[in-house]
Amino acid sequence: REGWGRSGDPVESLKLLHEMVNRFHGNVWLLYRLGNKYLATGFPEIAKLYFEQILELEPDSGFYFYSMSFYEGAKHNREAAYYYAKKNYERDTNEVFNEFLWFCMRAERYDEASIIANKLAKAFLQPGVIVTYFGLHPEIAYCLWRAGDTIEAKYFFNEAINHWLELIKQGREEKG
Repeated sequence: REGWGRSGDPVESLKLLHEMVNRFHGNVWLLYRLGNKYLATGFPEIAKLYFEQILELEPDSGFYFYSMSFYEGAKHNREAAYYYAKKNYERDTNEVFNEFLWFCMRAERYDEASIIANKLAKAFLQPGVIVTYFGLHPEIAYCLWRAGDTIEAKYFFNEAINHWLELIKQGREEKG
């Protein structure tokens, strides 16, 4: 029920998003949100229709590449999902793209995943950085381990384990 608006109702949420898309015609962010809601409810082909509208409005749209990577992932087409994620990542290689690590791993592009994992590891190890989401730590650790960096890998595995043990002790869930 989480993520479906105030009512928690997927049908009501889709209805409201449709109204917003019609009212603010041409808004790629709304098309992206509506398409993602259809992906989340198990209708990838309907989602694709909205993602294709994004491409019509913005031919080199990051929203389109990002959305299509998840569309192809939902269809279990790992290579196509990787292709779209890479197109999105290539638009701004300065930004560390968490999901790109995930798509590289699913497509078994471990050399590329290792490069992204190292960027993320360096970003997380900067002084003063507060990590609020530890879900990425095991993936970073796995990539580092595959690349032979067992010391850094062990650090990231242990950070994730300690975080989750603390959540269990406090009876909390991680949101993210």
